[in-house]
Amino acid sequence: MNDEQKSNVLFWLGHDVGRISRWHEDYNNSLYEIADSTRTDVIDITTSFESFEGDITSLYCHDGIHPNASGHRLIADAITCYDIIHRS
Repeated sequence: MNDEQKSNVLFWLGHDVGRISRWHEDYNNSLYEIADSTRTDVIDITTSFESFEGDITSLYCHDGIHPNASGHRLIADAITCYDIIHRS
């Protein structure tokens, strides 16, 4: 990103670079709460990202939010391996 784009993203984040991480955590927690209440299985891709050994930024687009091709490969591998958390 150029300096103007970085400035715009930082402004959108309220100058709080940890905001995205907290948003992802809140979103993930809500997902698991909904899965629990609806007795729905969840394919866990978060653990795949958290346990990635290497430069985590290599899995994201330049915006730092959306997965790039490598990140999508990690997601596909998690789905293919049926890394499902069963809810009862």
